[in-house]
Amino acid sequence: TTFLLVFFTQENSTVPAPMIDAVATTTPQSDTMDITIFIQNKEIARVSDCGATKKVSYVIPKTTAVADASLKILFENELAMYGQYDSVSIQNKIAKVKLKNHIQSLSSCELAHLTSTSKDTLTQYPTITDIELSGPQGKFEF
Repeated sequence: TTFLLVFFTQENSTVPAPMIDAVATTTPQSDTMDITIFIQNKEIARVSDCGATKKVSYVIPKTTAVADASLKILFENELAMYGQYDSVSIQNKIAKVKLKNHIQSLSSCELAHLTSTSKDTLTQYPTITDIELSGPQGKFEF
């Protein structure tokens, strides 16, 4: 008899958030929640669409500030090369995302990466329909 051992990996896997590993593993399950972050789908980005995204789930301490928590994770990992996240406010269903630095110029691929991951992550929440990015010198015009 021959046995075949097969391993499957799930594309949309749950990953503990790096910034809060210790908290997530030491708090009771009821004190945590899952959030979804959209990251660049590198396989598609290499061949055609730099704005293609895929979902990744994170387990974080329970919060009502899910947009803020999502952006902290996104800018600590996926978008760290573009700048440091400062804050977010939501006005008229627009998430106004403020960075601590000003972005000088981006290639079209970098722009698609930055905007699609941010927008897909934030517009999954019913109180947000669009995003605006800004820095110390005001709103970024792309």
